[in-house]
Amino acid sequence: MSLRCPRLLPPLLLCLAVPALAAERPAAREQDRAALRLLLENVLERTPMGQARTGLLVQSLEDGAEVFSHRADDLFNPASNVKLFTAAAALHLLGPAHRFETAFLSGAPLKNGRAGVLYVRGRGDPTLTTERLHGVASELFHAGLREVGDITCDDTWFEQDGRPPGFDQEDGDRTYLSPPGALSLNANAVNVYLRGGEVPGRPATVEVEPPAALFEVSAEVRTAPPGVRRLNVLAEPARDAVRLLVRGEAPPGEVVSLSRKVDLPALYTGHAFRRVLEARGIKVKGRVRLGAVPAGAKLLHAAESEPLDAVLRRLNKHSSNFVAEMLLRALSAAAGEQPGTTAGGVRQVEAFLEQEVGLRRGTYVLRNGSGLNDANRFSPRQVLAMLRWVHGRFSTLPEFLASLPVAGRDGTLRSRMEGTAAAGNVRAKTGTLSHVSALAGYLVTAGGEPLAFSFVVNDYEGRAGPVVGALDALCAAVAALGRPGGEGPAREVAGQLRPPAPPLEDAALQERLRIWWGLGRQGAASLPLLRSALRAEEDPAVRVAVADALARQAPDAGRRAVLESLEPSEQVYGRLRRAAAAAGLPVPGLLPLVDAAASGEAAAVERLLQLLSATPAPERLPFSGWLAELAGAAPEALLAQLHPLSPAERRPALEGLAEGLRGKAIPAALASLLERTAAGKDPTRAALAAEVRQRLVGPLSDRAATSPSP
Repeated sequence: MSLRCPRLLPPLLLCLAVPALAAERPAAREQDRAALRLLLENVLERTPMGQARTGLLVQSLEDGAEVFSHRADDLFNPASNVKLFTAAAALHLLGPAHRFETAFLSGAPLKNGRAGVLYVRGRGDPTLTTERLHGVASELFHAGLREVGDITCDDTWFEQDGRPPGFDQEDGDRTYLSPPGALSLNANAVNVYLRGGEVPGRPATVEVEPPAALFEVSAEVRTAPPGVRRLNVLAEPARDAVRLLVRGEAPPGEVVSLSRKVDLPALYTGHAFRRVLEARGIKVKGRVRLGAVPAGAKLLHAAESEPLDAVLRRLNKHSSNFVAEMLLRALSAAAGEQPGTTAGGVRQVEAFLEQEVGLRRGTYVLRNGSGLNDANRFSPRQVLAMLRWVHGRFSTLPEFLASLPVAGRDGTLRSRMEGTAAAGNVRAKTGTLSHVSALAGYLVTAGGEPLAFSFVVNDYEGRAGPVVGALDALCAAVAALGRPGGEGPAREVAGQLRPPAPPLEDAALQERLRIWWGLGRQGAASLPLLRSALRAEEDPAVRVAVADALARQAPDAGRRAVLESLEPSEQVYGRLRRAAAAAGLPVPGLLPLVDAAASGEAAAVERLLQLLSATPAPERLPFSGWLAELAGAAPEALLAQLHPLSPAERRPALEGLAEGLRGKAIPAALASLLERTAAGKDPTRAALAAEVRQRLVGPLSDRAATSPSP
């Protein structure tokens, strides 16, 4: 199919082109495009994109003309836009109907309903869930299985290294870091629920879903006063277990939950399946272990995943790193490389890009399938080449297009570009990392012309919100092209890039804080309102209050919003401190930030130290307790953020830490870390460890240096 033929568009895009395509005079079209170019140049100058590294390319899928281009051949970190390449390669190499199989086998024919060993063999299904395991258990029960000795989990289809390139650039237990594995369950994540009791101060209940013997739970939780919600969960892998350290408080009768990654996927699946079998009435007398299925094993049941087109919707609409890395290893295994590896999957994608799309190896950098961290580099023109290739092949276009988020409708674009010409007419993949924002996909203009585009911004300063708003303004302007009257793009840009409103007066800010504090205590029913307000609120101090309320309903999402909005400036933090004190409320955002820092999130620890320095000395007392909490929960992250500071910059933190630990022994984790670091080869870190130790207790011999681990 010729991309330059204006009358041979694939039927799916024809359906999306509303109003229907109509003949248009080339001169008038070029005039509109020229006006749009001037407008988009103006957007670049007026937004943070102008001071950052920005690459933009918009191209017509009718005549192939470049509608707009800016540094389109430079290489950028595309973040999760890499998932577009993973999806296209998977569709081409595996086919949209491909399904992943998980097999359940017995080492010998069932005898009196008993299997001495039940083997569970994974083939890279990224969609296996506890709910599906219940269906498998029923199938096995009806096949006559009543008793099992051992459960042996076979994950040899993929390599055993669970951390793809890029994942190793950060530590943590967040679910976006969940490792791939040939035998995986629930996207290798576990949910931890904290339920408040009836009386504040009394113990609260901790539950793990799915329940499995793999998890060793250590909990210090209590019932909080109404409206107070704090939950911190640390997941630490051990040899054959995952330790879940749960700390926090929940209001009476309410439930707070968080998800954490599981670093032992196959054992996780086996232990969860054991509980499912027992619940169905099938006894399991042995243990759960790892091992390969022997030759001659008897197949009892084969569970198939959803077809690949449904898997791709999980990949792109929700930007699942887990699905992306599973697909990459599956491509390697499907090509005959057993075990399937990340490197092998990269080779398969590179071969696809060279042979089908025309992108030569070495002109880009591809290290993983998800786009996580500083691992990949592509130019906007290379992204467009792949999008045009997909668009020209009906065998892949419908499934690929259906996997992309729709602006203002669903997925990661559900709350973006609402009320603009782009809403419902843009299908695109987002990309977000620290100081990286990207957006790439397809749109149909108001004049009915289908376009492909790639926008990427690297190395911008400040928070992501203004950059995301600028990208949305670009999309809205391009989508309005061809609207009758000719003023569509300009009107869209004006609506998306309003000048900032003046900050609220003190009394109005106090009232807003009271409103959002109250709404944050109303339970999950207020979630839609909170999410909308976070986008619409113009005063940066009030955005922090909204993010704080959101953190009490959706902890992970709220903490991310707090980290972006709670700036240590007078305009934000200074105004918040004074307004909260006048309103008789806690300073919004601080407790969610402490929870994120206690989980080891480096950016949260860094921000907490910045806020401490921006706090007048008489108001620093709460920070002392928080720093003492970090010393036990996340000492590595605390020490790492202290390291680059000058002695004068780290003094408030060390004084606060010493105050928080006054009369207490140094937490065992911090004491051990200080001892290792002081004896290490890095002289600057060794000096820092000595400074911290001296500030806290003097020489270690002067005082007991450890306390029992919780």
